[in-house]
Amino acid sequence: MRTCGDCKQIKPLLDFHKNKTKSLGHEYICKLCKNKRVKLFYTINQEKRKTYSNQYYTKNKDSCNKKSSDYYTKNKELIQNNHRQWERDNTIYRKEYRKTYYKKHKGYIREYDKNRRTKKNEYQREYRLNHCIVPTQQWRYTKEYKQWKESVYKLYNHTCQECGKTHCKVHAHHIKSAKDYPDLRYDINNGICLCEQCHKQVHYNI
Repeated sequence: MRTCGDCKQIKPLLDFHKNKTKSLGHEYICKLCKNKRVKLFYTINQEKRKTYSNQYYTKNKDSCNKKSSDYYTKNKELIQNNHRQWERDNTIYRKEYRKTYYKKHKGYIREYDKNRRTKKNEYQREYRLNHCIVPTQQWRYTKEYKQWKESVYKLYNHTCQECGKTHCKVHAHHIKSAKDYPDLRYDINNGICLCEQCHKQVHYNI
């Protein structure tokens, strides 16, 4: 048994950290009081610690990265198991933290998702143009063709110009074929709105 120097309570030696230099081979402050002191020290010197750690990392970047990678390779399974266990134990905390984080950074998250989607769509379009699509049909997957279709839909108000149908699936049709007249592919005057049936009749006489 030993009395703590801070809280002045009599506690067993198991509640004190081991230290051979001290009497009875243990610290004179109990573990709880020691933890409180450490937390208080970290809160007071938070900015100093950040600046020091950043300076140290910039000077010894390679060695720090090497140490962390070596430690991870040696203790990969242990780190993964601890991480999974922590996730299982703190499911409620994780949900609440996600909600609060989303509320704080709502605008940034939405903007990031929007940019990610645009980049993904651009990459997919370029990949299709270069690898999947027949070279003669590549013009159909360009931005100009997409804008031409939208402008034709707006011009004719999404109504078929043959049968007069509305509120149905409408196609943008080239009056003069895009294959024979490549200069008129993106001309609005060369476009017309047709429903699915009328479009099939024009091309295949179905």
